[in-house]
Amino acid sequence: MTIFFPTASDTGVWQEGVAFQSSKNVELLLEVLNGDQKVMEARRTIRVEESDMVGREIGLPVPAASLKADPPTQLRITVRTKDV
Repeated sequence: MTIFFPTASDTGVWQEGVAFQSSKNVELLLEVLNGDQKVMEARRTIRVEESDMVGREIGLPVPAASLKADPPTQLRITVRTKDV
């Protein structure tokens, strides 16, 4: 999975109309869930400079035995940003 984090030079805004005017640390949390049970997670912090675009790949190999139909396996993605 590759996730790109656009900045002001690309879109002029960052999330819900808030101007993106400074460098950010972006924390990305990927969680694999079966219902309320967390199977695994991967966490990365990425620095994104003002007027830049960053792409990163995060490996999250999920064993086939962890994939369930009931409840279905889900991927929860949480992104947090902080000015630096």
